Amino acid sequence: METYIKGNFRRSIFQSDKGYVIGLFKVRETNDEMLTEYINHTITFTGYFHELNEDDTYILYGEVINHPRYGFQFQTNRYERLKPTGKDAVTTFLSSDLFPGVGEKLARQIADVLGDNAIDKILEDESSLYLVPKLTENKIKKIVNILKKYEESHMVIAKLIDLNFSMREALSIYNEYKLNTQKIIDENIYQIAYNISDISFLKIDKAGELLGYAKDNEKRIKAAILYVMKKLIYQNGDSFLNKDIIIQNVNKILEIDYDNYEELFKSLADNDYIVIDGKDYYLEEIWRAEANIVERIFDMANRPLHHYKNLESLLTELEKINNITYNAEQREAIIKALCNNILIITGGPGTGKTTIIKAITELYQHINKLDYDEFTEHLALLAPTGRASKRMSESTFLPASTIHRFLKWNKETLEFMVNESNKSDAELVIIDEVSMIDINLFDSLLKGLKRNVKMILVGDFDQLPSVGPGNLLKDLICSDCLDVVHLNHLYRQDEDSYIISLAYEIKDGNLSDKYLNTYNDYTFLK
Repeated sequence: METYIKGNFRRSIFQSDKGYVIGLFKVRETNDEMLTEYINHTITFTGYFHELNEDDTYILYGEVINHPRYGFQFQTNRYERLKPTGKDAVTTFLSSDLFPGVGEKLARQIADVLGDNAIDKILEDESSLYLVPKLTENKIKKIVNILKKYEESHMVIAKLIDLNFSMREALSIYNEYKLNTQKIIDENIYQIAYNISDISFLKIDKAGELLGYAKDNEKRIKAAILYVMKKLIYQNGDSFLNKDIIIQNVNKILEIDYDNYEELFKSLADNDYIVIDGKDYYLEEIWRAEANIVERIFDMANRPLHHYKNLESLLTELEKINNITYNAEQREAIIKALCNNILIITGGPGTGKTTIIKAITELYQHINKLDYDEFTEHLALLAPTGRASKRMSESTFLPASTIHRFLKWNKETLEFMVNESNKSDAELVIIDEVSMIDINLFDSLLKGLKRNVKMILVGDFDQLPSVGPGNLLKDLICSDCLDVVHLNHLYRQDEDSYIISLAYEIKDGNLSDKYLNTYNDYTFLK
């Protein structure tokens, strides 16, 4: 038996943009013996809600939990809003702020004339309000319109829950379509797959089955095409797909043998959901991301170079200060990083990439005559992971962050707060571990940066590509369109360490007999 509590909403403690609420609820009734002691008391509740009104009575279905931080709570899985019944409840409801212009006196009059179930009577037959003396036609229309809208939203959400959507999903759908939600349910439930990314196609397809959609319904197949494309792209890290692979997977998932796909692909392309480029099939957002990356990098690469006097001698002076000697590759990387608007520095582990980043930042600050605050205000040291950004900060003694933190990722809205409309003031951007960055994240980063930015991309050409779509670093290097400095000299290697040497031996296809030995960081098991 499902546990419920019946009562009244008192106030919210927290409410998210997506309808998640933590609040206080006064319990009037329950079917759980353990909760009877809370009758006529206020308890904390959580869950997803469309709207909560202090004048309404609700039934919350869910379970009691003991949150490790917040203690006793009633966790709501679904809820019902009960129509007010009884003359007192009807009077309170109609005289609430929901019905402007209806005072307590008029509300009492409506309740007296129409009785305990006045709200049901009005919804069933609005002309019943004409029985109330001195109630004008204009006021009748206002009461009926407000009541219908108020009732409709809850009815639609209840319908979505009947279609096996969770309360959170039902709210997401309603918040997306508002008064058009019922139309979406009636005409094309699969439209949800196009507009709301965090609701699975498989969940929508279950609703489609309950609504009686045929297995080979074209609306179902088109939504499945997008689902399959997203699944394969993010599963395999590809940025585009082959048509035959898409068709095979759609037929398998939908358990059909459909072969008339050309019109469906054309429709999706005409409506900007996919892009067909010869034999390559892209999701439209991936295509746009790639196009933006190409345009921005082309723009950076073709802006005039910076020219600084005595850069070589300044670098030599820096060597003395830091008690270090940079090899020819490192010197080339440092100088080109300062002169170019965009540069790629690539090398395996232990080749001094972090050392170079430190030198670039020190020289940039010196030649531009910036104090610490001025420099850090316009500098962005970035990496895809917290560990990599921490390593950059420790080696340069400058602030560094993950790309998500720099772009101010909002977990509630799933959006970056630093974006095309709110760009960063960064003028020098150095990004480490670029091989781990996918197309979408790099596209978002470029959108959050101004056109005049200087960018240095640092990473390992031979490292595994990103989990997300694309092979950014390798593709940029192989394009031969950008200046690239390759670091080949191995520096970092402890005497009793073998992992880095082993990596190079495997990469070069030249495994030595050392792999049979035991080291601090390596053991070979025969």
